[in-house]
Amino acid sequence: MVKLLSEPGSLNQTYSHLLCSGTMVAPENRSKDSRWSNMAPLISVIIPVYNVEPYLKRCVDSVLAQTYANLEIILVDDGSPDNCGQICDEYSLADTRIKVVHQENCGLSAARNTGLRHAAGDYIGFVDSDDIIDKEMYAVLYAAMEENEANIAVCQYLCFDREEDIKPGSAGKTSCSTNIEVLHNYFTPRCGQAAVCVNKLYRRHLFDDIEFPPGLIHEDEFVTHRLIYRAQRIANIEREMYYYRQTPGSIMQALFSEKRLDALQAFKERIEFYKSNGLAELADLTECSYASLLMEFYYMAKANPELQECASRLRKEFCRNYPRFLNNPAFGQRIRISLCLFRLSPFIHRAALAVWQRSTR
Repeated sequence: MVKLLSEPGSLNQTYSHLLCSGTMVAPENRSKDSRWSNMAPLISVIIPVYNVEPYLKRCVDSVLAQTYANLEIILVDDGSPDNCGQICDEYSLADTRIKVVHQENCGLSAARNTGLRHAAGDYIGFVDSDDIIDKEMYAVLYAAMEENEANIAVCQYLCFDREEDIKPGSAGKTSCSTNIEVLHNYFTPRCGQAAVCVNKLYRRHLFDDIEFPPGLIHEDEFVTHRLIYRAQRIANIEREMYYYRQTPGSIMQALFSEKRLDALQAFKERIEFYKSNGLAELADLTECSYASLLMEFYYMAKANPELQECASRLRKEFCRNYPRFLNNPAFGQRIRISLCLFRLSPFIHRAALAVWQRSTR
């Protein structure tokens, strides 16, 4: 059940102080009013909220401080058991740019989808509710999109444990890449920058018929490549403006569990997506990542006495796909040897890997 604290109609009447001309035009009348072309477009920033009471205010304050003022900030309270829902309501009373949606706990993907359904902006951004953004992030991303006629703009992100470790990045160069060039970044050290969804600004139409997968984690792995492919042109800003907080209780920081296997499903879906769009090289490269992840998850599961059956399933999945892995032209000789050893014996594979790592130090 979803409860909307502020109705869209009432919110639209409160944006007059945010627009360049100082005048607000109702969404349904924008195309009829010539003044709208001189106004800054509305950016909808979607913030799913769950069990982040110690960090929520710092996150929302960083969004409110944006130099790009024409924002719609959608706080989706995903049934948070702490005081986050109340904090969200207090913010909505203090700043008319904020819209709050309360819903039963359905997970991060469902909360983002709820935000998308309530978004009125022509541009979409996402912020995780324990993270922080630079005050110029959306102004810089929007400017890069317009200057490069791009459909997505990407900035760099910085992981931090303590806020005093954050040092705002200096202005970096801006470049423009094709969708295929960016998708190849999934297989480089820039993988994280390409794959996550929070360090980006999107044109709204990219989300037509695309949603995050409800009930699954690794949600970005299911969606971001499809948005990038659809975008055609992507602006890249070499500047750290999104600050990712590493908290002990986060999903990715938690101990390995079977929920992490959602990433394997994401990789399989991505392989089929690339094949269906005639992108054979990207499909082959993704299959390399899939094989590596199967082995990595096997060792993680094997280390937990309660996940031995899960480890067995992972090895069976690897062996079932082994003939296809060997025929994949993207696998180099060293990787093929690694695959053969793992199929023969994970114990021998791990011992050989340890020897190789020592020899390369």
